[in-house]
Amino acid sequence: MANATGARGEEAARLYAEARGYRTLARNVRTPFGEIDLVLEDGRGTLVFGEVKMRLGRGFGDGAEAVTRAKRDRLRRAGLACARALGRPDAALRFDVFAVAPGPAGGPPAIDHIEDAF
Repeated sequence: MANATGARGEEAARLYAEARGYRTLARNVRTPFGEIDLVLEDGRGTLVFGEVKMRLGRGFGDGAEAVTRAKRDRLRRAGLACARALGRPDAALRFDVFAVAPGPAGGPPAIDHIEDAF
């Protein structure tokens, strides 16, 4: 994510995931098929590719709605390429969405973590 809002959302999602036992392997991984925001590993050794969507308001829908079919297809291909690059082509893979929205009155952001989103 290039902009400051996106970077804040990505950091919030990373901290959220780590607080729940995920290990961060990489961030902003570029592949020939697109960028993966977060590459995580869960407690069972599954590679989790996290797509982070940050929204400042509800005018354009929530973050999860922004992951279109075309985006899902690109992320699947990017995830396979990333797993190969990590030397783990046979690892179990999962694609999660972290929809991040500002919290109330400057509080922590609200995060909707959709496991195995697609």
